[in-house]
Amino acid sequence: MKHLVTAAFALFMLGLGAAGAVMAQSAGSDGAVDDDISVVMEVIVTARRRVETLQEVPLSIAAFTEQDIELQNIQGVADVALQTPGLNYEGYVSAGQVGAPVLRGLTPTDLSNREQNVATFLDGIYLPNQGMIDLGVLDLSRIEVVKGPQNALYGRNAFAGAINYVTRKPGDKLRASVKGAFGSDERRDITLNASGAIVPGTLYGKAAYGVSEFDGTWFNNHPNADVSISPGTKGNAGGWDNEALSLGLVLDVDRWEAAASYYRTEIDREVLPHYNLLGVRAQAFGITPFNDLNCNVSAPFGPFGPSGHSLFCGKLPTLPTPIPGDPLLEGLQMDPRSFGLQAENEMITAKVRYEFEGFAVNYLFGRVDFSAYGGSIVDRNQVLGSNIAGFLPPAVRPPFPLLRNQVDARPVSDTESMSHELRIESLGDGRLEWLGGLFHYAVEDDRRVLNSFAMPLSTDSIGEEVRNATAGNSVFEDEAFAVFGSVEYWFSDQWSTRIEARYTKEDKEITRLTGVFGPVLVPNQDEDFSFFTPRVSVNWRFAEDKLLYASAANGVKAGGFNTAVNPAQYAYDEEENWTYEVGAKTTWLDGRLQLNGAFFLVDWKDLQITEAQYGPGVTTMSPTVIGNAGGAESKGFEIFMAYLATENLQASLGYAYADPKFDDGVINLAAARNVLCDGTVCSPDHDIGGNNLERQSKNQVTLNLDYGQPLATSLDLFGNFNLSHQSKQYLSSLNVGHTGSRTVANAQLGVGGDNWELSLWCRNCFDDKYVSSSFFISFANAYAAALGERRTYGVSLRLKIGDA
Repeated sequence: MKHLVTAAFALFMLGLGAAGAVMAQSAGSDGAVDDDISVVMEVIVTARRRVETLQEVPLSIAAFTEQDIELQNIQGVADVALQTPGLNYEGYVSAGQVGAPVLRGLTPTDLSNREQNVATFLDGIYLPNQGMIDLGVLDLSRIEVVKGPQNALYGRNAFAGAINYVTRKPGDKLRASVKGAFGSDERRDITLNASGAIVPGTLYGKAAYGVSEFDGTWFNNHPNADVSISPGTKGNAGGWDNEALSLGLVLDVDRWEAAASYYRTEIDREVLPHYNLLGVRAQAFGITPFNDLNCNVSAPFGPFGPSGHSLFCGKLPTLPTPIPGDPLLEGLQMDPRSFGLQAENEMITAKVRYEFEGFAVNYLFGRVDFSAYGGSIVDRNQVLGSNIAGFLPPAVRPPFPLLRNQVDARPVSDTESMSHELRIESLGDGRLEWLGGLFHYAVEDDRRVLNSFAMPLSTDSIGEEVRNATAGNSVFEDEAFAVFGSVEYWFSDQWSTRIEARYTKEDKEITRLTGVFGPVLVPNQDEDFSFFTPRVSVNWRFAEDKLLYASAANGVKAGGFNTAVNPAQYAYDEEENWTYEVGAKTTWLDGRLQLNGAFFLVDWKDLQITEAQYGPGVTTMSPTVIGNAGGAESKGFEIFMAYLATENLQASLGYAYADPKFDDGVINLAAARNVLCDGTVCSPDHDIGGNNLERQSKNQVTLNLDYGQPLATSLDLFGNFNLSHQSKQYLSSLNVGHTGSRTVANAQLGVGGDNWELSLWCRNCFDDKYVSSSFFISFANAYAAALGERRTYGVSLRLKIGDA
């Protein structure tokens, strides 16, 4: 019955789209339109630190308004990625803290890197920890995804682009709402918003509060799945229990504007639904007698020891394939002691702006306090555990299996940051537009890991052990100073040139308190990095609503430190890219059609890449570190079209093609030093030149239909249908295994009056079962595969006052 309802709902929404197309065609072959048909709504963005419309900015930007967030049922950055061609994002299994946005194929090749390739900001404040990227959507007026290097104006690791969260700004009018969403798999959301004038014309305030609960969509077949363990995973896998609060004040007096805000989130997220595949190395250690991999017969330690499959080739299965004689239970069997992320985040921001004659001065302050920990049972068979006797030296290894669950947590972190920015900018509509500023940023980031063991089938929490982890304890302290600016000059009403630039000096320190397996002998370090990151664009407005542009932009990400055995691997250098882009922003049919596109070429050098440790004291089980190796090139294009077919129907279609490949001669050092390839399915010299970068879909397509129709006085029908397709993503740079493709459809249909809305919705309506992400642990010869959320459905009720 559920399948029939879902199909009928989706077909109804597609029917609306077909009807709209027919009505659009009926306008006539001469392109004439009725006078009462409106235009595609203009979207305001601040991607260049100014208030502009999306169509006049010579950048490739995807922007989601407050209305888009509501209609498309966007709940986090993963949903944004599904609706943004060129952006990939998934959370990863490793303790639930690792989120990796990927723009145009510039994937962070090492997920343990503290700094991502895409910078994330809330109201202009940089979010310094991977666990903060998926911030939620409470109190947001807009989400912007800015593609291409943005170091010149944004700095701080906007290496491949930036994601901007922009919160609501209170105004004179009272706006208030309460919304409840109730759905399958114990989905419960309550959101309250209120804003308005405290002193009319002078002082304004806002407050927002939200709670969200969810049980997850994948059934957990572990015998203790329904046991309540805190923190832990109860019932289905992949749920959460999150809470958020947002407060703000704005003072507007004559030429002065001052604002202060407080944002707090408390996250209780279960570990993602996942499974683990092990190969010949685990067999050689006696950890398991079973090999889940299917290709590349090789020995685990070079020419010594038994041989067996060391890689997975082809498409990962949605669930593990049974092996004859294997006691592994069917389906997912995830130990309920695992938990994905326990986190608290507090942000304080302050802004001051004063407008003089012809220019304005802005000051922006931000403080972030983020504390997070998460821990998982990582065995292949989480009911029986693993034979950990294989980890012991042969002299003390018992002759019988020593079954324990392996506990892993990385990283456990406490992050504090503070930033100041002073910016001065021109005002007015003259031919010369300029901006300049100073920036200071400091962060202290305390990170630990845990590698431990627990008794199988125990119901004792591992939470305190994870929270108090001390292994691999390193304190990173970064301080950055920057001066930046931009100048744009219009030579005529049609031609302009814009130059942006930033000079950054970063001082980085690491204090190593303990090693992963005990006291550390590696010294503390202090390194300085400095770099100049320009961006130049030439813009041609060949008609009032048509823009062509060409740009070249430099992106740089500073180097950092490893806790390694070999002094040669204590630190790694910065990486950089040059991105060349040619694009167009155009509007047609009297504003009813927007057609935008961009071609890009990225030249990426000195990649910060995963590599194995080497040298005296290193074992085959020593964790990987980060190094610099070779380069890569990414090329592709993006197309976006928004069409207002009728007064009631707007359709948008997006497509992105990205083809990121390693340069010739690049060696996968992690695979080479672990002697993974024997020449059967991958090169015996581990040369990955010409291979695609991992975790990037080559093809992405999005379709979105928004419908609104008055039914009667003060009663409206509204609906949305969006479809996203992403092609396969490689699991590693060896390019032998992949996730397979995915196609996810979401829909919403509702009715509303002046002060209420009621809607039915479904997410992943056709219940596409897919591997959402996976990473390959080369030194352990293992894969960890996470699963995407299955179909959910429910009802939402919203009561509102004013234009809320």
